[in-house]
Amino acid sequence: MADDCSRCREELARLTEENAALRRAALAFGSLAERLNLALQEERRRGQRPTSARETAEAISVSTPAGGRRIANH
Repeated sequence: MADDCSRCREELARLTEENAALRRAALAFGSLAERLNLALQEERRRGQRPTSARETAEAISVSTPAGGRRIANH
């Protein structure tokens, strides 16, 4: 019985951390989507849309708010 409780607590801790990581990833993805959308709107206003998604991504400083790390565009 004690082993079952211990395993359940470990699983709860693991799932709690996984949930937190998924929430951080969702926030970073939402932030990225918003920045890309704003850049696309600006390009459309200027009438000069980039020819590829890579050019659009390279034109925008892409970073995660939580870690301050850049996301590679490769």
